[in-house]
Amino acid sequence: ATALKRGVLHAPALKTMTREMATLNRAASEAMVAVSAHAATDITGFGLLGHALNMAKASRKTLRFWSAAIPFLPQTLEFAAGGVASAGLRTNRDALVSQVVWADGVPEPLRQALVDPQTSGGLLIALPPSKVEVLLRRLRRTKIRAAVIGEVRPQGRRPLEVAM
Repeated sequence: ATALKRGVLHAPALKTMTREMATLNRAASEAMVAVSAHAATDITGFGLLGHALNMAKASRKTLRFWSAAIPFLPQTLEFAAGGVASAGLRTNRDALVSQVVWADGVPEPLRQALVDPQTSGGLLIALPPSKVEVLLRRLRRTKIRAAVIGEVRPQGRRPLEVAM
């Protein structure tokens, strides 16, 4: 959305962004309830890691994300690398600095994208590994883009970890 405001988002990426943002979380939430998810949150103003932090603290667990598995809208990382960032990114990053263990080699644009405030993100859903494929099948049937992006681990030295 910041790239759109700055006039650097082109039509194909705008179409993808608009479609993603207009997709309501209703079908996804119904699917997660059907498989008895443990927890979920929508990804909005605090970015993926900000919302994940709340889940990790509430459950007294550590959430480990596999950075290479996280789907982004087209050109997100390119825009981040070029300095296209929302005003709230710095605030989110400052709030998370002591809460995240970053693996060596996680590039700066990816770090920024993981804390960037969203206006209409998807859902972060936690559920037992035995139910992952069932949920993914349900989501695919409703044409919802989904990915397994991490795991819940015993509480570590920090509530969030970002691995390569």
